[in-house]
Amino acid sequence: MYFIGFTLPNPARSAHEDETGDLASRFGIQDLGKRSVPHLTFWAPFETDAIDVIIERLREFCSRQHVGKVVCNDYEFFNNTEKGTSSIVWRFTPDQTALVFVRKLTQFLSTIPELPSDDRQGRSKTREETLHASVARFLTPEQFIEVSKYCKDKQKFSYEMKLDSVSVYYQIDGKWEDMVVMPIGK
Repeated sequence: MYFIGFTLPNPARSAHEDETGDLASRFGIQDLGKRSVPHLTFWAPFETDAIDVIIERLREFCSRQHVGKVVCNDYEFFNNTEKGTSSIVWRFTPDQTALVFVRKLTQFLSTIPELPSDDRQGRSKTREETLHASVARFLTPEQFIEVSKYCKDKQKFSYEMKLDSVSVYYQIDGKWEDMVVMPIGK
């Protein structure tokens, strides 16, 4: 299994890891830092025997793109009671360059025949409109209420970072890790 995304750089990365660990110990929920590196997802998990082809095409695409910025300074709360998949995330807002990059990236990825389709594409909101890094997932309704209140009462945070690379991730011993990191070219 693989997926494609952007690994948060420090200090946002270490703050995200600290927060997911704190929420896990405080509320008895899954520690997402033990599940994956802090990241933004551009293409949902997939299986393929052609990962080398996908990486080469992705590397070539990234080399011709421009570096943008994303800002994170708030939470978003997804209370999906129908599916029982309530989550709390850090919301990321892209600048115009990053917005265009993510849009072009998802369009490009959808043209790679060796890459299975992303079942999360084509929703009412696009990837560039929903950039986020999960801090709490798989919450019961009670946990969602408690963790949401705690997050809303926390000290505000703000992180600005260059969206300057794309990673292909794979699972090692049940945790998603960077397999390849490709710089964005311009």
